[in-house]
Amino acid sequence: MNISILTYASGYPESYYERFIGSLMDTGFSGKVYIITTKNEIHLMEKIKYNNVVHFIDTFELTTHIYIHRWKSIQFFLKEIKEMYILLTDFRDVLFQRNIENYPLEEDIDLYFFSENKKIQDDISFNTPWIHTLEKSMNMLFYNTICHLPIICCGTTFGKTEAIRYYVNVVIDIITRYNITENIDQAIHNYIVYKIFKNFKNFASQNDVKIKVLSNDDPFVNTLGFDIAILNAKNQIVNKYYKVSYIVHQYDRCNINIKEKLSTKYNFCV
Repeated sequence: MNISILTYASGYPESYYERFIGSLMDTGFSGKVYIITTKNEIHLMEKIKYNNVVHFIDTFELTTHIYIHRWKSIQFFLKEIKEMYILLTDFRDVLFQRNIENYPLEEDIDLYFFSENKKIQDDISFNTPWIHTLEKSMNMLFYNTICHLPIICCGTTFGKTEAIRYYVNVVIDIITRYNITENIDQAIHNYIVYKIFKNFKNFASQNDVKIKVLSNDDPFVNTLGFDIAILNAKNQIVNKYYKVSYIVHQYDRCNINIKEKLSTKYNFCV
């Protein structure tokens, strides 16, 4: 499977690079890994010896929250990626357990999104206020039409390269049009999934963008922020059907006992 990975990594210590890249390569992944950093991380990237890791340097001026800023670099460097599929992923809190090149993709699906185990309205600490902030920026009310739906996590998005480019362009369009500077890309993500892609809008190919939302019941991505981590006998994180998750996101939310058991090769406790 012709897959590449694109991530933005800035402000993290060396151990974060070791466990993200190390856990990925341990699965047997053979595709390209594109890592965007600032100039401050050049010395860390120079220590990485894998030939399939490509380093991009973000030279854009930082004028917004870093989580909003990163989308500009992601959009810019996407043009360098030629592989058929792209995993767009967070860096800090993602680990790999199975080779995503072996995941059984559906050929007619353009974009995969991944839900969390909680509805938007039930998270009054983060997702609800983020969406209200976006409503205010857009001068538009839509919270009540989506609040009963599961949170869609913006930390992992997977799809065909053309569709990923289209998705990122939509993110940038919203950021630019409404002058978004605050850390609300999660709200933008949910708005796009539920209010734009719900009607399967067209993009450059003039074909419908076919999306699929996967929950933690599927082994592709296990997003643990609002779920309980389950370990098998090999100290791998599994879903409720005891299938080993290909990707684990937000493992940092696990309790210390879980993280200590995960730390057989890499330190997941810091």
